[in-house]
Amino acid sequence: GGGGGGGMAKPPEYLLTSVICHHGEAVNRGHYTAYVRYNAEWYLYDDTIIRRVDAKEVAAQQSTAYLLVYQSRTGAVDMTP
Repeated sequence: GGGGGGGMAKPPEYLLTSVICHHGEAVNRGHYTAYVRYNAEWYLYDDTIIRRVDAKEVAAQQSTAYLLVYQSRTGAVDMTP
């Protein structure tokens, strides 16, 4: 059944824009850092230090990643309940 268009809708695409990392034994102790994409480049924010990093360094944070932030590639996200 279904609504007439004859094909399946293309799933939405998202772009990873930030990775928040936690370094420590518990969430209430330790240190947080952030990797943030600005256009095609990645930057590490670590307290007062900001430095450009390559995507390989961001990908290597799998064991410390605490929160991933994505942005819709289409620019519009339907939040209708």
